[in-house]
Amino acid sequence: MIRKTNVFALGITASLLISLVSGCTTPYQSEGFTGGYSETQLAEDRYMVSFRGNGYTGLGTVELYLIYRCAELTDWEGFDYFIIEESNIQEKHGSIDFPGTYSGQTNFQAHTYGNYMYGTATTSGTYSSPTSIPYTKYSKTAIIRMYHGDTPREITNAFDAHYIIKNVLP
Repeated sequence: MIRKTNVFALGITASLLISLVSGCTTPYQSEGFTGGYSETQLAEDRYMVSFRGNGYTGLGTVELYLIYRCAELTDWEGFDYFIIEESNIQEKHGSIDFPGTYSGQTNFQAHTYGNYMYGTATTSGTYSSPTSIPYTKYSKTAIIRMYHGDTPREITNAFDAHYIIKNVLP
């Protein structure tokens, strides 16, 4: 009789679950489990806006989504453009660690000798080493002030909210 032992099934299940939950970049969304944007109104014309990505979201995407959210808030509040007064980026480094796995097979043979029964068993298998997958999660926060009128060309951190809404994200 041959009995197969599948010890690594739990590891595969955990890997699939992690892939399903976090296997894609953070979408443009309000902040949730996988990241997103949030804001706090500081004054009638000022907001602190943040975007947090997951381990699959690059810094460029985090910055783009932050700018887009700033433009949405500016338009929503009835203003035309915004200026980024302050901003900062946070990086969180970590890793997902998976234990080693073992896959084995046991062969058992039963024997009889008169009224006695005895058996022999042989087990063989393979062991896979533990693995570690590194990641970096980016988040960015900006304090913006919103204005009416045409966007001043001489100010490099001034952004036309209407243009960004029309042209930046599909």
